[in-house]
Amino acid sequence: MDELSASFSSKNNSTKHLSIVFTEIFLELFVSVFAIFTILTHTSQFFGISYYSYVIITHLTIAGAFAFVMIPLAYKKINQIDSYDTKALAIIITTGAICSTLALFSHRTSADDYYYIPNAIYMQENPHEPMGFAIHFLDSGENC
Repeated sequence: MDELSASFSSKNNSTKHLSIVFTEIFLELFVSVFAIFTILTHTSQFFGISYYSYVIITHLTIAGAFAFVMIPLAYKKINQIDSYDTKALAIIITTGAICSTLALFSHRTSADDYYYIPNAIYMQENPHEPMGFAIHFLDSGENC
């Protein structure tokens, strides 16, 4: 058994591999950013905050989260790396690139696009309007 598989099979293993740490950091950053966007979007819609204010609040929140939470945690994890398994990391990155390219080219339109895209365009054109749950450019029963 080679060293890499032996270290993965050990139950009391405290070895930190580059590929695992890199994947953890990437997923945590990716999920955190989308969680921030989701929470702030729904909060802004609920309270009727203008899109312009939403953009400023979102940028400041993400910058603060990166500066004070995400980067220090990533730095701490990087300093704990014991094993530099660059082959496994290359396989992970290559697989991710291939899968994301396939997803990019296999995108199909859906009925949801008619609900999300008009609001994004409307908010870009009218940044000082309050955000809400109305679907602009479609009859949603509310004043658009």
